[in-house]
Amino acid sequence: MPDEQAAKFVALNTQLVALDEAGVPLDVGAHGSELRRQLDEASRVVSAGGAIEQAIAEPAAPPAYRRLVTEWLGGADLGDLLAASGSVASQDDDYRRQITIGLAYPIAVATAACIGLAVMVHTVFPTIESVYTDLQEPVSGGAALLQTVRRSAPIWVWAAPLLLVAGVVGVRHWQPLRWTRRSYRPGPKARSKLAQVCHEVASSLEAGMRGEQVAELVDTPEPTPPLFAWARQAMPAGDAQAKDFRAIGSTYQSLAQRSARRWSSFLPLAACVIVGGGATLLYGLALFVPIVELLWTLAF
Repeated sequence: MPDEQAAKFVALNTQLVALDEAGVPLDVGAHGSELRRQLDEASRVVSAGGAIEQAIAEPAAPPAYRRLVTEWLGGADLGDLLAASGSVASQDDDYRRQITIGLAYPIAVATAACIGLAVMVHTVFPTIESVYTDLQEPVSGGAALLQTVRRSAPIWVWAAPLLLVAGVVGVRHWQPLRWTRRSYRPGPKARSKLAQVCHEVASSLEAGMRGEQVAELVDTPEPTPPLFAWARQAMPAGDAQAKDFRAIGSTYQSLAQRSARRWSSFLPLAACVIVGGGATLLYGLALFVPIVELLWTLAF
């Protein structure tokens, strides 16, 4: 029996590495070559006769992977554990993808405005300057500003699009701030993580694990949200059931999806107004203000 369990453990590690290399999102604490190295080390310990508990207790083993294996050893269904493990990473990837797609349009508009402004100050604007020269009049304030813009064009024509792309990267990794130390970190990722923990607890309880055993494995967030805290405190006494955690997990999952939809709609809309609209406005002002000032000079 121990040999059979060791073989299953090695097969589990092989499966996890294969899923990760195939691009399946997994929340096991590591990815790529680092995950392969850590899991290969754990497999070598067990293949050499060591206990599975010893292998996952190694400092190199990620805590998320350690928790998954411990719950699997306790009888939890592996399919449910893998589904819960990948749900947070998958939804986080979907959320970031929606944000990126939504921000692509205002960035394209702003980039086009930068290119149009660079072309305008090198083609149309010299004609305006020549008119001022023929009239023997000093250039207007708007024209003088465009001269400064033209001199600095080699800098801003590249810097502006790069800053916009850097802003998108920052937004993709931005996490909502906690207002106080006692407040729980908001945002879709945090709520998805809570939903994952609840479904993992439900799978462990359905597999026959005792409440106090599951309580020791639960990755309890600090500070703990009230709904989760209630179910967490009821576990050692045996009052909490798997269906309770399933319901709580579904609640947190619904909140996470609602929050993701809100942010993936609000951020692109705000970027369209501020970035896209602002770039278009500046381009229009740079094009028409010097012409209006020139006409004003000719009239008077």
